[in-house]
Order: sequence, then C-alpha cells, then structure tokens
Amino acid sequence: MSSIEKIEVFSSFRETMLEYFSKYGEAEDHRKKSTQSHRIAMIMSRFFPQSYSIDIDIQGTDILVKNGDKIPLSVFWSSSYLTKAEKDKAQKFHTEKKPTLTLAFSMLEEKDYILVYRFEKEYLEYLHINKIDFSERLLKRCIIGKEDEEDQLMLDIKKRTKRKKKEITPKQ
Repeated sequence: MSSIEKIEVFSSFRETMLEYFSKYGEAEDHRKKSTQSHRIAMIMSRFFPQSYSIDIDIQGTDILVKNGDKIPLSVFWSSSYLTKAEKDKAQKFHTEKKPTLTLAFSMLEEKDYILVYRFEKEYLEYLHINKIDFSERLLKRCIIGKEDEEDQLMLDIKKRTKRKKKEITPKQ
C-alpha cells in the first residue's frame, strides 16, 4: 500500500473517532467494549469503500478492516492506558498478519486526548490526538522490537491508583 493510502486509512480512523466523540461524547461508558467497538465500526464503515468488510472481535482484534485478503487496518483499544500485554498483543498481530496499519488506542475519559499507538512496517509511534479539535502531537517513534523498556509509554494506572489509595487511607 502506498504512503497516500496509509494516510487515507489513518484519516478514516481520525474521522471515525471525531464523529464518535461528537455523537457519544464523554458520557458514554467506554468500558462496554463490544458495544463501543460496534459503534466505532458502524461509524468507520462510512469512511471506507463499501467493498471493505469491517468486523469486531475477530482474529484477536477489537476492529478489523479487510479488503479481500488484505488488511488495511487492525484496531485494538482500551478505556484506560494500554498495559504492556495489550501493546504486545497489537504488536504481535501487526508483525504476524502484516496489516497496512495497526492502531491501538486508549480512550482516557479523564483526559482531553486519545493516546494512539500507531504501528507501521518497522516502527511504532505514540501520538496524542486531541478529542476536541483532533489535532495530533507525535510523542515518540520507536523501531519495533528495539524499544528500551524504560523508555516506553506504558502506564498501569489501575495499579498506581490502588497504591495511592492505600497510602492515603492510613493517614486519614
């Protein structure tokens, strides 16, 4: 797939998410994954040719866009920061199935951005996409398989939150 086609696939994703947030906003419970994946896939179908098939919960992905035997887009997502295991799952799918573009993203209801992990041929980019104006900011680019663990942007917020609550509770 050419660079222009990759840009079009990513643009379709961005347009999908822009419409999703304008339609469902932050009031939705993003933890109901299958429901939200279905809604995202339905919106996404408007931004891809009719000949493409868009499925949810297939081949280990949350959303999979196919054009015959080709996979233009595979999507993995979470309502919170992706764990290392979730990121590794997306990376493994990308390496083995070789879609044009693999995206993993975190909804982050408490933030004004979506954290996007964009896998391309040999590299992984970390982006912030603003939920209001959909501007994007590149945070980091890594070569797949050569990332230094200490440099990764992977946070397990749930564990940190629990630790903070335990520390605060005895003091009160």
